[in-house]
Amino acid sequence: MSRPLVRLAIGRLLGLLPMALLVIFVSFLVMRAVPGGPFDQARTLSPAVRANLEHRYGLDRPPTVQFTRYLGAVVSGDFGESLSHPGRSVAGLLAEGAGVSARIGGGALLLALVLGVPLGLAAARGTPGCGLAIATGLATPTFVLGPLLVLVFALKLRWLPVTGDDGRPLALVLPIVTLALVPLAEIARLTRAGASDVLDSAFVRAARCRGLGEWTVLVHYVLAPALRPVLAYLGPLAAAVLTGSLVVERLFVLPGSGAYLIDGALARDYPLVLGATLAYLGLILVCMLLADLLGAWLDPALSRAQDRS
Repeated sequence: MSRPLVRLAIGRLLGLLPMALLVIFVSFLVMRAVPGGPFDQARTLSPAVRANLEHRYGLDRPPTVQFTRYLGAVVSGDFGESLSHPGRSVAGLLAEGAGVSARIGGGALLLALVLGVPLGLAAARGTPGCGLAIATGLATPTFVLGPLLVLVFALKLRWLPVTGDDGRPLALVLPIVTLALVPLAEIARLTRAGASDVLDSAFVRAARCRGLGEWTVLVHYVLAPALRPVLAYLGPLAAAVLTGSLVVERLFVLPGSGAYLIDGALARDYPLVLGATLAYLGLILVCMLLADLLGAWLDPALSRAQDRS
């Protein structure tokens, strides 16, 4: 990695630290502000037992003390013990679901990139139907597409399983496709916008005048600048994929990290919710950093593409 990219990475990391602290602080306040507590569902607990449990987990201390202690534990790599899963660490619970969430989110993002970029280039060329396909993808919510795919491909055609929790690779097809549709359409829209800005530029016209084929021009001269808006939006797009995975995991009964986050929120499991929030925040920040680095690395590629003319 070149020195400018290293400096960029260090600068981005230093700039993201205050954001991470703010997210931790806001999440901590929101969880404490929500009515109810982690032991309210246990109706049979006596006041003495409840007091002992709150003392064990430090919930009887002032909020400032709780936040300071939690922040210190997080810095040392300790996310605490789950309140709704006694004896289980938050890190262990999240690690169990991380593999499923990673396969779904990574597969959806990869599928969106592989299909979205060619679709955007085809739409920029004016290929019939591409614009309608992009608009349809952007307008179709995940909670509508998922049941529709299950109805057609699982219940009617019986090609794929209804849920994704049976251990077979095919079980993840419907969740990945469901999660990938909106990002795919968004990537196609951004690629079309980026390609449209350079299709009539001087260096593209010069390449066409040299007798190069249309797809050769698109790949070697238009693709690099067309990807710039995609890379600029890749961080927020990855965040949208991760957020959408919560709905998809619940819809397809998948044992992912999102399921623990939702169950922990319903049970007022403060350490589990905060740990899951930090895990998603870390993934989002990493995606944003990689997007910035890819965008910086792409600038020389764009300059070389223009120099070829």
